[in-house]
Amino acid sequence: MTEDKMDKYRILASEENSTAGLDWLDMLHSGTSVTWREVRRFISCYVYSGPVCPTTGAPYNQAAVLLVKVKEAEKSNPPKQPWDVDDLEDTLRICKMQKEDWTYDGLSRIGATKAFGQATSSKPWAMLSRQYFLSPLIGEGEMRGGYLTVCGIPGKGKSNVTSLIGEMWHEMFPGTEVLANVPVTERPPWLRSAESMEEILAGVADALEAERRWLWILDDAGLAWLRARATTSEAIGLERFIRIVSKYAGSFIFVEQRSEGVPSVIQDFAQDHILIDQVGFALCDYRMAKQPVRNIPKPRVMRYITGETAYFRCKDFPFDRLFSALPEQGQGKTIAARIRIFLEKERKRKEQPRDERTGQMLPKLPFPVSP
Repeated sequence: MTEDKMDKYRILASEENSTAGLDWLDMLHSGTSVTWREVRRFISCYVYSGPVCPTTGAPYNQAAVLLVKVKEAEKSNPPKQPWDVDDLEDTLRICKMQKEDWTYDGLSRIGATKAFGQATSSKPWAMLSRQYFLSPLIGEGEMRGGYLTVCGIPGKGKSNVTSLIGEMWHEMFPGTEVLANVPVTERPPWLRSAESMEEILAGVADALEAERRWLWILDDAGLAWLRARATTSEAIGLERFIRIVSKYAGSFIFVEQRSEGVPSVIQDFAQDHILIDQVGFALCDYRMAKQPVRNIPKPRVMRYITGETAYFRCKDFPFDRLFSALPEQGQGKTIAARIRIFLEKERKRKEQPRDERTGQMLPKLPFPVSP
């Protein structure tokens, strides 16, 4: 890289890092959750640290003075939060401007401010709109759905984030249902149990009949459907079904521990992802905007049970019969009606007696008549 290009890069980087500091000050001004750790980082990156005042030449260290005040605020009884300290935002803002004025070579600040810019590029969950979080699940067209994956190591908050998105979905689309196998302490009316394909299809039929959207959350998806088991009949059937979810006004969230375990069809369809590697933090890798998120709250209504394993049953489900029942074939019936007919036939089929040795169906016996 030539020296001229390097100077241009430095100027752009310096501007970006300075803007990151201003954005953080705006968060502090609005009363948004910021931490004392972030305050210390800001002081380290943007506040003059002496040893003497460039204007008067007297011993002067703004950073040391402010760090003492930060420690006092933390140890006060009760402890204060950064936004509770009078004039803290104004003081930090003035100190930032003074350092920039006193630094003759503005480009030399890049190394100092870059770490702060990276550390504070995350935004609190509350600052982002539900339109942003739900954008992957709303496809083009009035009743088109979308796909999202949520991945991360166990116990770091996948179910927490998924439950929050489920609540947002209901708030944005009142009257709709969330079909989920997430274990919860109490099930609100709009949260429908979805621990089997039969329950999923019943929910889809109700949604189609009411001409409304629906959201399917498959938690602990790897227990039922993994890329490594792509050739099993269950995986092939689910892959076929997932292709028509958005066509039927549905949206789908696939929750799995390892991103490598996400089936290929989901990787192809889901162009937006949430990655979680520590409690309270997530990376929304969205096409709209990639955004690190912090201060993730707990769900208010969809309270999941920590440590419980989600369950989904699809073994031996007759996917072939389902897909042969879905086409119209001149029946004059709606898709919802065709799904209900299929479910009723399968219910009766299960009630049909079978040979214990071969598994073949036996003729139904007449109802016993009392002598």
